[in-house]
Amino acid sequence: MDGLRPVSSGRLRRASAVMWLALAVGALGMTAGCGGDDSRPKESKAELEAELATLPTFLEKDFRAGDTNNDLRIQDSELEAMVEEDFKVSDRDKDGVISADDIRQGSSKQVDVEGSLAPFDLDKNGRVPLREYAQHVEVDLMKEMDSNKDGHLDPAEVSRVYGAQDEEPK
Repeated sequence: MDGLRPVSSGRLRRASAVMWLALAVGALGMTAGCGGDDSRPKESKAELEAELATLPTFLEKDFRAGDTNNDLRIQDSELEAMVEEDFKVSDRDKDGVISADDIRQGSSKQVDVEGSLAPFDLDKNGRVPLREYAQHVEVDLMKEMDSNKDGHLDPAEVSRVYGAQDEEPK
Protein backbone atom coordinates (compact mmCIF):
# COMPACT_ATOMS: atom_id res chain seq x y z
CA MET A 1 0.00 0.00 0.00
CA ASP A 2 3.01 2.34 0.01
CA GLY A 3 2.31 5.46 -1.98
CA LEU A 4 -1.41 4.80 -2.01
CA ARG A 5 -3.93 6.71 0.02
CA PRO A 6 -7.62 6.42 0.66
CA VAL A 7 -9.77 7.86 -2.07
CA SER A 8 -10.16 11.60 -1.83
CA SER A 9 -12.52 12.22 -4.70
CA GLY A 10 -15.46 14.46 -3.88
CA ARG A 11 -18.60 12.61 -2.87
CA LEU A 12 -17.13 9.35 -1.53
CA ARG A 13 -14.62 11.19 0.64
CA ARG A 14 -17.24 13.57 1.99
CA ALA A 15 -19.50 10.69 2.84
CA SER A 16 -16.60 8.97 4.50
CA ALA A 17 -15.75 11.97 6.53
CA VAL A 18 -19.02 13.66 6.71
CA MET A 19 -21.00 14.20 5.50
CA TRP A 20 -21.40 13.29 4.46
CA LEU A 21 -23.30 13.53 5.84
CA ALA A 22 -25.52 11.27 4.51
CA LEU A 23 -26.93 7.81 4.54
CA ALA A 24 -30.34 6.24 4.43
CA VAL A 25 -30.38 6.38 8.13
CA GLY A 26 -34.04 6.97 8.89
CA ALA A 27 -35.42 4.60 6.29
CA LEU A 28 -33.28 1.84 7.71
CA GLY A 29 -34.27 2.48 11.31
CA MET A 30 -30.86 3.79 12.31
CA THR A 31 -31.74 7.27 13.50
CA ALA A 32 -31.91 6.56 17.21
CA GLY A 33 -30.58 9.47 19.16
CA CYS A 34 -30.41 11.95 16.28
CA GLY A 35 -33.78 13.63 16.57
CA GLY A 36 -32.48 16.77 18.17
CA ASP A 37 -32.34 18.22 21.63
CA ASP A 38 -34.28 21.47 21.62
CA SER A 39 -33.29 22.27 25.22
CA ARG A 40 -29.91 23.65 24.08
CA PRO A 41 -29.63 27.30 23.12
CA LYS A 42 -29.57 27.77 19.35
CA GLU A 43 -27.34 30.11 17.44
CA SER A 44 -29.05 32.88 15.53
CA LYS A 45 -29.54 32.49 11.81
CA ALA A 46 -27.01 35.30 11.29
CA GLU A 47 -24.41 33.43 13.36
CA LEU A 48 -25.04 30.23 11.42
CA GLU A 49 -24.82 32.11 8.09
CA ALA A 50 -21.51 33.65 9.14
CA GLU A 51 -20.12 30.24 10.06
CA LEU A 52 -21.39 28.71 6.82
CA ALA A 53 -19.57 31.40 4.85
CA THR A 54 -16.27 30.23 6.37
CA LEU A 55 -16.58 26.73 4.89
CA PRO A 56 -14.75 25.80 1.72
CA THR A 57 -16.96 26.52 -1.28
CA PHE A 58 -17.67 22.87 -2.10
CA LEU A 59 -18.86 22.19 1.46
CA GLU A 60 -20.97 25.32 1.62
CA LYS A 61 -22.68 24.29 -1.63
CA ASP A 62 -23.27 20.74 -0.38
CA PHE A 63 -24.53 22.00 2.96
CA ARG A 64 -26.98 24.43 1.33
CA ALA A 65 -28.17 21.78 -1.12
CA GLY A 66 -28.75 19.30 1.71
CA ASP A 67 -30.44 21.83 4.00
CA THR A 68 -33.78 21.65 2.22
CA ASN A 69 -35.73 23.52 4.90
CA ASN A 70 -33.13 26.33 4.96
CA ASP A 71 -32.72 26.39 8.75
CA LEU A 72 -28.92 26.09 8.45
CA ARG A 73 -28.86 22.73 10.23
CA ILE A 74 -28.84 19.25 8.73
CA GLN A 75 -31.58 17.13 10.36
CA ASP A 76 -32.17 13.37 10.10
CA SER A 77 -34.44 13.54 7.08
CA GLU A 78 -32.01 15.83 5.25
CA LEU A 79 -29.09 13.61 6.17
CA GLU A 80 -31.00 10.59 4.95
CA ALA A 81 -31.60 12.19 1.55
CA MET A 82 -27.95 13.27 1.27
CA VAL A 83 -26.75 9.77 2.11
CA GLU A 84 -28.99 8.18 -0.48
CA GLU A 85 -27.81 10.62 -3.14
CA ASP A 86 -24.14 10.17 -2.25
CA PHE A 87 -24.56 6.40 -2.30
CA LYS A 88 -26.14 6.53 -5.76
CA VAL A 89 -23.28 8.66 -7.07
CA SER A 90 -20.66 6.38 -5.49
CA ASP A 91 -22.30 3.20 -6.84
CA ARG A 92 -21.01 3.82 -10.35
CA ASP A 93 -22.17 0.52 -11.87
CA LYS A 94 -25.61 0.85 -10.22
CA ASP A 95 -25.59 -2.69 -8.80
CA GLY A 96 -26.73 -1.62 -5.32
CA VAL A 97 -23.32 -1.88 -3.63
CA ILE A 98 -20.14 0.15 -3.57
CA SER A 99 -17.20 -2.02 -4.55
CA ALA A 100 -13.51 -1.64 -5.27
CA ASP A 101 -14.36 -1.13 -8.96
CA ASP A 102 -16.69 1.74 -8.08
CA ILE A 103 -13.91 3.41 -6.09
CA ARG A 104 -11.40 2.95 -8.90
CA GLN A 105 -13.86 4.39 -11.43
CA GLY A 106 -14.57 7.36 -9.17
CA SER A 107 -10.95 8.39 -8.73
CA SER A 108 -8.59 9.99 -11.18
CA LYS A 109 -5.61 8.88 -9.05
CA GLN A 110 -4.23 5.60 -7.84
CA VAL A 111 -5.81 5.09 -4.43
CA ASP A 112 -5.79 2.65 -1.55
CA VAL A 113 -9.03 0.91 -2.51
CA GLU A 114 -9.12 -1.33 0.55
CA GLY A 115 -8.43 1.62 2.85
CA SER A 116 -11.18 3.62 1.19
CA LEU A 117 -13.72 0.82 1.41
CA ALA A 118 -12.81 -0.47 4.88
CA PRO A 119 -14.68 2.06 7.08
CA PHE A 120 -17.92 1.32 5.23
CA ASP A 121 -17.53 -2.44 4.76
CA LEU A 122 -18.84 -3.51 8.14
CA ASP A 123 -19.12 -7.22 7.32
CA LYS A 124 -15.73 -7.16 5.54
CA ASN A 125 -16.97 -8.87 2.36
CA GLY A 126 -15.60 -6.26 -0.06
CA ARG A 127 -19.04 -4.88 -0.94
CA VAL A 128 -20.87 -2.01 0.75
CA PRO A 129 -24.67 -1.92 0.42
CA LEU A 130 -26.62 1.19 1.38
CA ARG A 131 -27.39 -0.31 4.81
CA GLU A 132 -23.67 -0.52 5.73
CA TYR A 133 -22.91 2.84 4.15
CA ALA A 134 -25.66 4.47 6.20
CA GLN A 135 -24.65 2.72 9.39
CA HIS A 136 -21.07 3.95 9.12
CA VAL A 137 -22.18 7.55 8.70
CA GLU A 138 -24.73 7.34 11.51
CA VAL A 139 -22.68 5.46 14.06
CA ASP A 140 -19.17 6.68 13.40
CA LEU A 141 -19.42 10.03 11.69
CA MET A 142 -22.60 11.65 12.92
CA LYS A 143 -21.76 11.05 16.57
CA GLU A 144 -18.25 12.37 16.07
CA MET A 145 -19.33 15.44 14.11
CA ASP A 146 -22.33 16.40 16.25
CA SER A 147 -20.12 17.91 18.94
CA ASN A 148 -22.93 19.67 20.80
CA LYS A 149 -25.04 16.47 20.72
CA ASP A 150 -28.19 18.23 19.57
CA GLY A 151 -28.89 15.71 16.81
CA HIS A 152 -28.24 18.17 13.99
CA LEU A 153 -25.16 19.23 12.06
CA ASP A 154 -24.59 22.94 11.86
CA PRO A 155 -21.94 24.87 9.92
CA ALA A 156 -19.63 25.18 12.95
CA GLU A 157 -19.57 21.40 13.42
CA VAL A 158 -18.83 20.82 9.74
CA SER A 159 -16.16 23.52 9.89
CA ARG A 160 -14.40 21.80 12.81
CA VAL A 161 -14.09 18.62 10.73
CA TYR A 162 -13.13 20.29 7.45
CA GLY A 163 -11.51 23.49 8.69
CA ALA A 164 -8.16 22.78 7.12
CA GLN A 165 -9.57 22.25 3.62
CA ASP A 166 -9.98 25.19 1.31
CA GLU A 167 -11.08 23.51 -1.88
CA GLU A 168 -12.76 20.37 -3.12
CA PRO A 169 -10.51 17.30 -2.96
CA LYS A 170 -9.19 16.28 -6.37
